[in-house]
Amino acid sequence: MLNSRQMGKTSSKVQTIQRLQAKGDRNYQFLAANQTLDKPTMQTRLKAKEQHLQVLSAYKANRWIRLGAIALKVMLTGAIAAGFSACQSTKTGIAANSDRAVAAVEKARQENKPLLKQSTQKQAVNGVTKQNSLGHNRPVSSVSFSPDGQTIASGSVDNTIKLWKLDGTLIATLNGHTASVSSVSFSPDGQAIASGSGDKTIKLWQRDGTLITTLSGHTASVSSVSFSPDGQTIASGSVDKTIKLWKKDGTLITTLSGHTGTVDSVSFSPDGQTIASGSGDNTIKLWKKDGTLITTLSGHTASVSSVSFSPDGQTIASGSSDRTIKLWKKDGTPIKTLKGHKGTLFSVSFSPDGQTFASGDGFGNIKLWKRDGTLITTLRAHNDAVWSISFSPDGQMFASGSGDKTIKLWKKDGTLLKTLRGHY
Repeated sequence: MLNSRQMGKTSSKVQTIQRLQAKGDRNYQFLAANQTLDKPTMQTRLKAKEQHLQVLSAYKANRWIRLGAIALKVMLTGAIAAGFSACQSTKTGIAANSDRAVAAVEKARQENKPLLKQSTQKQAVNGVTKQNSLGHNRPVSSVSFSPDGQTIASGSVDNTIKLWKLDGTLIATLNGHTASVSSVSFSPDGQAIASGSGDKTIKLWQRDGTLITTLSGHTASVSSVSFSPDGQTIASGSVDKTIKLWKKDGTLITTLSGHTGTVDSVSFSPDGQTIASGSGDNTIKLWKKDGTLITTLSGHTASVSSVSFSPDGQTIASGSSDRTIKLWKKDGTPIKTLKGHKGTLFSVSFSPDGQTFASGDGFGNIKLWKRDGTLITTLRAHNDAVWSISFSPDGQMFASGSGDKTIKLWKKDGTLLKTLRGHY
């Protein structure tokens, strides 16, 4: 079975996310359809294993009920064994053993509801789940620092956005999207978060996780979202080949058409007057904020997955599935092509001082570069594709989100500070 690292060798970020989402949907559909007489034990085993893991989690969090947890674990082990034993029986035997296994699991679940409820400590209000340990259970597709540098937002293929403290404490989980979250972005004032999803919508959230509004209009997955520097406009790029500009209240301003492939990345210039878009048609387009096309930058030989302006607005960096990074002047003149990555470039991001930038690829590597294109160092810490990189506002650290379900925090020199492991 392919993971996101293997998928990311040649595919763009949005294509990889769609494949992982489809893979998850197929797994769910298989389980839902697994009701025929010759397959009931597979579903029983999965349910028993899931219940078993929940109980183990409760066991760790509630040591005072250790004996009860152990007893429940024994019950569930028996349920699993029943399921495995049934696989070797006739169809009649399978059905009988499956019924007993399901009954055992259901009895254990009912008897230990208080235990499980206490261990997870969830409180869901207005689509927000506050919790003490649960993280993403699928690849992390996007990360974004808050302007005050105290919070990290992460989006995932598991359809959620999660908010974290820098010490790795999970603050809240934002629920509402019905498909993978491809992109998250804080507003410049830090009071709002925009998220783009495979469900074709953009959602705006308050910093506490309360849903403000849902922006609908794209006809396919939303792959990228970006706030203008003044916070009054949101740009969204989509698989439907368009860019849409929205007011912060959710009103659609205009639609930018011109790309012949998916729009995988959108980014505002620091002065807010220009929008760069990277596309599956292998080009970058520069637009005025009124939607007028300025110019098209051609040179990549495969889809452009990420575009980023330098803080002074004079340079644009683009990362591509052709495994190169290209640097351009703001008028579209090519400056330099950087080689060295072995897989698709999923993310490029400038540091706030503009002196360095970071790039992440489908093999789990992060490279740090000087602005002139000199390679500083290569980091090989992720076990799967690096899908997103975001610098802290003070430039002293950056975060990386990966297909290995983790977020890593690094010093600006590439020293690993912390791994947020709540995603397993």
